[in-house]
Amino acid sequence: MKTKFIFNDVEHKVNLPISDSELLNLCGEFKPSFLNEENCKVLEVENKELNKVIANKNCNLYELNILSSLIENFTIVEKEKFDAYISSVTFESVGKAINISLNLDGFDLITDFKEIQKMGEKILYNKEEKISDEEFKILKDKYLMTSRGVLTRNDIELKSFYKKDKNKMFNEKQCKVILSIENKDIPNLYLPCSQLEVECLNRELKNDYNEMYTVNLENRNLNEKIYKFLNNYANVFSINDINETTKTVIPLSSETTNHLGNVINCLKIRNLDEIEIVKNNLNEFEYIENISSIRDYGIYMLKKEENIKLTEDLEQFINIEGYGKMKKDNYSIITEKGYLKYYGCNKELEDILNRVGINIENKELKETKIYFPIEVVDSENYDLANYEIEEYFDEILEHLENNISKLNLDEKRGLMKGYCYYDTINAKVLGYSINLEVINGEVMGGANVKLNEELTEKEVEKLKDEIEGEMSDGFGEMFEQRELKTDDGNKFYVRLWNENYWVAKTEEEFIFGEKRYSIR
Repeated sequence: MKTKFIFNDVEHKVNLPISDSELLNLCGEFKPSFLNEENCKVLEVENKELNKVIANKNCNLYELNILSSLIENFTIVEKEKFDAYISSVTFESVGKAINISLNLDGFDLITDFKEIQKMGEKILYNKEEKISDEEFKILKDKYLMTSRGVLTRNDIELKSFYKKDKNKMFNEKQCKVILSIENKDIPNLYLPCSQLEVECLNRELKNDYNEMYTVNLENRNLNEKIYKFLNNYANVFSINDINETTKTVIPLSSETTNHLGNVINCLKIRNLDEIEIVKNNLNEFEYIENISSIRDYGIYMLKKEENIKLTEDLEQFINIEGYGKMKKDNYSIITEKGYLKYYGCNKELEDILNRVGINIENKELKETKIYFPIEVVDSENYDLANYEIEEYFDEILEHLENNISKLNLDEKRGLMKGYCYYDTINAKVLGYSINLEVINGEVMGGANVKLNEELTEKEVEKLKDEIEGEMSDGFGEMFEQRELKTDDGNKFYVRLWNENYWVAKTEEEFIFGEKRYSIR
């Protein structure tokens, strides 16, 4: 949001929001008062409705930056509601505008006035009789006429999400953890927060409490496993690392956050950088809960590999611990928190894993291929014969590669990035990419799969299902809608999946008809 303001007697033109470091450059020598005192005069902002409210008013630059960040991330609907609200209500502070921006789900905006008579009757009349003065007062609180439409209140409670606590800002809606300093007269920190707020706290601790201090954490809305990890390390990690960790997990799915929490709770992590390394290689870890001893692991493996469910009678004939020791390798550990195995060979993890007794094997990645049929149709939906597809092979391949490149996929993971289960397949399959090949005179789609470890037959079948899903509902669904214009003027559409005869096959199944797959 383009903003013109006066700060330190200097006029600035800035696209807000800006980063903490850019804010520091603006303010010069940082002082805690920068976070809450009126320190700038707004001259003009790009948002016309907001400009009417705050132009030529004094405010706090840090708060103005927070508001700009919220506005920048509005959905279209949220922006319409916000503009409607501020077009009809006077704000006494930027903080009030921040609170409204965090409460927009408590409003509905009516902009369709085609049946305005019926809407008026609905609002102002009950059973064709005029409402009482008392009822009208209630309606005035629930309906707001604006230049953008009628803004109505729904059943979602409005809350004071944004509050000031000395030099700290409290956004309850985004707060994951409350950090406090035990027995010290220092305001709490509501995480995640800006680096400036962390800097304020660190300065207070350094200036006023040079002795040791104890950090306490209270969970508000953080994944329980991540919170448990942070709580264990609250007085080992820096306050900045604790804050940055809460930021790190916000965009992650619940499955990813759970898996990350399980993995880091089994490892002896020392800092945020190590959390990042683990997060970036998370798919290569297998975690199994409720295994805290070699006996537990033996029972688990007997059921998984031998399909044996133990009974009291059977237990006396089986050396369960011995079987568990035989099956466990040097790439796994058993902790009180569960079983953890690493399938990859990333040397970045070597120090982290060595601390808990996991070795990283020096190994070359394995590869295998899985083939599947393709279709090419013209603009009238007629199938091209295989010899015709071969004639346009280079152009079809280039069309495929161009569309894949637009996805900006991780080079290592490729289309496997969309696999959302943290199981042995995710751990063993480093990634896969797709291309086209001519096999025995037939043009086929091919998934080039990179493996950390050989797959079982069941895992191969599950991987085929994953590839089918990606070709039918994921990338393939999008790709078949992208028109290919050939050099000779034809227009084609390429389908990587069809519901009639699609089947994925390993190289051996496709060429030799054998039910197995090869590793290279």
